[in-house]
Amino acid sequence: MKKYTILILIIFLVGQTVFAQSNNSLISVGIGPEFNMNAPENFAGGLAMSIDYLLPIYAINLAVGLGVTYSDDFQESYALETGAFVRWYFLDRILPGLFAQLDLGVVLIPDTFVEDILFGAGLRAGIRIPLSNSIYIEPYGRMGYPFAWGIGVLGGFRFNLSSNNSGGSTGSTYGNVGRTTQGDE
Repeated sequence: MKKYTILILIIFLVGQTVFAQSNNSLISVGIGPEFNMNAPENFAGGLAMSIDYLLPIYAINLAVGLGVTYSDDFQESYALETGAFVRWYFLDRILPGLFAQLDLGVVLIPDTFVEDILFGAGLRAGIRIPLSNSIYIEPYGRMGYPFAWGIGVLGGFRFNLSSNNSGGSTGSTYGNVGRTTQGDE
């Protein structure tokens, strides 16, 4: 299990470095609790982490990212979900931060009824609520395979690594998912 944890941390660190190469990067890193059905009986509790990059396509508000979820039923099984996602911030002008997300990846469930690596897929919906210009919370719900359902909340930090943005500000509004414009500063 330690090997997988180290591998996941390396992926996040490398991913952050790759995303930081853009001239107008807006990346987010989040972590938080989740409850889901990644267990043979009842439900499992766990920890979810994600890193996402808001694509510089202003008309459609898409983000891509990587996510990891560790779930444990505290009796006999645990699961490690890893994957990539595509997120669409729709209704941005009406309800900023509302999103729909497609998750694809692999799920490792050792020492249980399934001793193999499974393909995982799911749909997620939630809303990113700003607490400040750079800190947010993100309640969400998801459904898919093999976990059936999950609910959780991430707390995170947004980084704007734009070379033309002094002081590292992350924008003053969440309209257009917090993109900074010349008039905002």
